[in-house]
Amino acid sequence: MQKNLVTIVTGGGRGIGRAIALRMSALTSVIVVGRTEADLLAVCAEIQALGGQAAHCVGDVADPGTAQATIDLAASHGWTIRNLVCNAGIGKGGPLHTFSPEMWQKMFHVNVHGTFHFIRACLPAMIEQKNGSISIISSTAGLKGHKNDAAYSATKFALVGLAQSLADEVKKHNITVVPLCPGFVETDMTRRTVAGLVTHRKMTEAEAEALLASVNPQGRILQPEEIAEAVAYCATTRDPKVSGTPMELTTWSEPRVLQLVNWVREHAAPAKKLFIPISGGSDSALAFYLCARAYPEKVTGIFVGSPSKLRARAWFESIAPVLYLKAPRKSKKTEAEHSAAHAEIARWATFLELSNASGAWLVGSRNHTEEYTGLYSLASRVATFLPLANVWKSDVMTLCDIVGVPPEVTASSRRADPDCGRPQTLAEIPLEAIDTYLKVRTGELPDAAIEAIGAGQIEYLRRTIDQNQFKRSLPTKGPRLLV
Repeated sequence: MQKNLVTIVTGGGRGIGRAIALRMSALTSVIVVGRTEADLLAVCAEIQALGGQAAHCVGDVADPGTAQATIDLAASHGWTIRNLVCNAGIGKGGPLHTFSPEMWQKMFHVNVHGTFHFIRACLPAMIEQKNGSISIISSTAGLKGHKNDAAYSATKFALVGLAQSLADEVKKHNITVVPLCPGFVETDMTRRTVAGLVTHRKMTEAEAEALLASVNPQGRILQPEEIAEAVAYCATTRDPKVSGTPMELTTWSEPRVLQLVNWVREHAAPAKKLFIPISGGSDSALAFYLCARAYPEKVTGIFVGSPSKLRARAWFESIAPVLYLKAPRKSKKTEAEHSAAHAEIARWATFLELSNASGAWLVGSRNHTEEYTGLYSLASRVATFLPLANVWKSDVMTLCDIVGVPPEVTASSRRADPDCGRPQTLAEIPLEAIDTYLKVRTGELPDAAIEAIGAGQIEYLRRTIDQNQFKRSLPTKGPRLLV
């Protein structure tokens, strides 16, 4: 985490704002802004309990003075403004003719003018440092108007237009501006909408919830954490196409993607760096994507060969930095040394030596059979048998499609493995059983411990390990730092 940098989150005391503040605290210090001090103090306490740094500013975003007070607060802590999240907003539905001019103006003052005040206050620092991100929480109502929602839609359309214009204006300063457009999210505002449907349309609560879910592209009500994950992506992405493009959150709303990103974040927290060998295949592409979303500042892809040889190179480089290693010089070799197995050994020896020299964790999709340590790599659990989400090869292909892995990558994997790999009967090997098996193999547990594992599962794991036994004797220097 870069504690000298700060993310400002308006409307940060509850709902989406709270989730965003908690997520961004893993990347920077955080200032939460809102009208209810008790809520802001509670969020700051949560962030501090997680080891982060946080401060709060009480005020109404519609008042330009609140934005300036927030800037002054950041300066008092010695924090440099890196990310701004304009989340504060209010909503009210109903036929347009029932709106008073005062309510119409209030919605614009909070939703639009409040966003303007904070952007205007934060931009000078971002322009000076030539770096920054601005996430503006709009809505699907900012992409398509709906009956009895004219006032809210008008403000949210305004935010999309603001973001698109600003993105073009500040791209020369390396500042990303993204309008995020979720549908209904599990918040107090959505609960009020449900209550309104129950009262005015005589629906049951379940019927009202189902109606709102049907409006969302995902067919369900989103969770605040999903919006927070998208904001973190906007704050760290290297893809220039993101800036100015409305993000409707269909990709980020896939629960399994969030689950796996969070799993990686938890298990890779101790690592200083993460090196991910990439081959242009689906397993390494998914692992690379998930690790970069979890820890963008830690991740480097490594590839043996010239850049032109990497399939979908532009996509990989848009996700995180890629280090290209020179392929070994060709010389007169024995027939065995020309084999694919020998090439694999040489490639992994290079990866392992580089990781050890750099103090990095090596995240490789074939390291799940690394008997030397008795551990699996992050990529393997993602790509083969992560019981947390029951992710098998066929699921990898689906997840790759969801997160935008280029078709040429998944097509290559499908050609190489048309049946998508693992036998269905073994699709639910518990993680505990896999760990137990490896600990028996390495002598950490007695042989009797293996009796709790099914015979078919044991045979499958034994074959998998034997196929990759070569890694035990790879020439490396220093301690092995695998996950």
